[in-house]
Amino acid sequence: MIQFQAALPHHIAACIVLRGKTRQNAVSAARLAELGVTGASWSADVQAERLLGILAFEGEQLAGYCFGDATSGEIVVLALLPAFEDQGLGRALLDRAMSLLRELGHQRLFLGCSADPASRSHGFYRHLGWVPTGKRDRLGDEELEFLFASAEPRPAERLRAYLQAYEARDLARVGRQFADDIRLVDWNLAVQGKAAALDETRKNFESVRSLSIELLAIYEGEGDGEHRAAAELEIVIDGSLHLHVIDALRFDAAGRITEIRAYKGL
Repeated sequence: MIQFQAALPHHIAACIVLRGKTRQNAVSAARLAELGVTGASWSADVQAERLLGILAFEGEQLAGYCFGDATSGEIVVLALLPAFEDQGLGRALLDRAMSLLRELGHQRLFLGCSADPASRSHGFYRHLGWVPTGKRDRLGDEELEFLFASAEPRPAERLRAYLQAYEARDLARVGRQFADDIRLVDWNLAVQGKAAALDETRKNFESVRSLSIELLAIYEGEGDGEHRAAAELEIVIDGSLHLHVIDALRFDAAGRITEIRAYKGL
């Protein structure tokens, strides 16, 4: 089962190794160093949150990753081991990285891509709505861009972003999404305030070895100045415990989560 995690500095050595094993456009550690990318520099960018990344693991094996530039909105790299191609994993990683950058306010994202139609990446990005800008990047690759349809994410999009952050057990990202006066209620507890809600979230993250969330359905609505969304979920904990859950969220005008109510089904 694939597990998603937020990238941390100690993951970067494995990321560099994987980058040299991709089916197309493999880049060795030596070549990365020539381009100014070393384990130290990449780790420092992650530590400073200049680069935001999502990793995919199968067990202990790193299967792939995607990183974005927090300042520019560039998708810097998407890489998969060949054994994990054609399973939807590349799209899932890209979607999560795009969501990260969207939360930071980027309405336009861009990346460098091979202009060769025979390249796997050429059709992959275009199929997902990325379009050429007519420019080339510093490596000579074709620049593609993606424009989000609306300036502000819809409630359903914000809910998806929260679920992605939770699945990745990314406490910092969850914290950026919480309003100061958030109320968190589930079948075991009810707490008020950002500090208390983050503390309970941290306890949940630390109590499990693995966590995956399947989104079964999503709903949204607005009224009385409030923005709302709800989702039906199947949550798998440690590969064996299956929970059917409904999460209902409310958002303030700035898009921060003001309330989470979680209901456990049978």
